[in-house]
Amino acid sequence: MNFTKRLLMVSGAVALASILTIILTPKATHAVVSTLVQMTNTVANPGVTEDVSKASSSIVELTCVLQPPPGFFSDFCGKVDPNSGSTIGIFTVPANQRLVITSIDVIPFSTLAAGTLVVVLEQDDPVALTSVAREIFTLPGGTMTQFQYPVSGIVIGPGMQLSQHGSSVADFRIRGYLTSN
Repeated sequence: MNFTKRLLMVSGAVALASILTIILTPKATHAVVSTLVQMTNTVANPGVTEDVSKASSSIVELTCVLQPPPGFFSDFCGKVDPNSGSTIGIFTVPANQRLVITSIDVIPFSTLAAGTLVVVLEQDDPVALTSVAREIFTLPGGTMTQFQYPVSGIVIGPGMQLSQHGSSVADFRIRGYLTSN
C-alpha cells in the first residue's frame, strides 16, 4: 500500500511538473530565443533576409553565340526570356547588384571539326570601353562541356556586360542569379 501510495504521489508530481513546464515554457523559450537573435542579428552585422516570393526573380540565364569569323570579334551575351526562350537584348548587370555565375555550358556548333576549341568569357565595361578575360576554356571540339561553380561562383559587378570570343564558333549558356551588393 505504501509503495502504491508513493508511486501515485511521484506520478502526480511528475504530471504537475509537466503541466507547469508546458504552461511556462513558451514565455521562457521566447525570451531566450529573442535574446539570441538580438545578440547575433546586430545593426553592425545584420542577418541577410530575402522574400521567398522574389527569389526566382533573381535567376538569370544568358546566351552568347559566337558568330563567324571566329576569333575576330566578341559577341555580347543577351538575357534569355523565361517565357519565350528568345534572347532579349544585351544583358547589363543592374546597378547595386552583382551577377553570380553558377554554371556555363559551352556548345560548339555541329560544323566544328574534331580538335581543340579555345573560348574566352569576358567582362566588359560599356562606360570605360574595357574588357577583362574572366575565364579561358580549352575544350575538346565537337562536344558540349559544362562548368559548374556551385560554391564560389564567378561574380560580375554592377554595370558590367559579358561577351565571348574564341578560336571557333560556339554558343555559351550562362546561368546564375542576381544578388544585392
